[in-house]
Amino acid sequence: MQDDEARYRALCDRIRAWHQEQGIPLEYPPATEQQVRETEAELGAPLPPLLRMIYTEVANGGNLLSPLHEFFGVAGGVTFGLEQSISLALDLRCPAKTLERMWYG
Repeated sequence: MQDDEARYRALCDRIRAWHQEQGIPLEYPPATEQQVRETEAELGAPLPPLLRMIYTEVANGGNLLSPLHEFFGVAGGVTFGLEQSISLALDLRCPAKTLERMWYG
């Protein structure tokens, strides 16, 4: 688990660094623990650890992975309706491999 956490933290650092290098500000501040807990309560399940870390340490959705694509947020962040947010969250129960591939190839 510690190895995963270190990889997730490195990915969060890389996302922030990329935004800084590109001069692209993150659109939303990080989510609070309360916002994450509210969303998890609505979903009826905890968020995957990587997604939770991105929301609480990088930004609450927005242009996280590309200036051209919006990333869903938790309560108070980028949302496109609860039904779509829940559907996406359930589809992304294990997003670590997908996000790692996008950033590390």
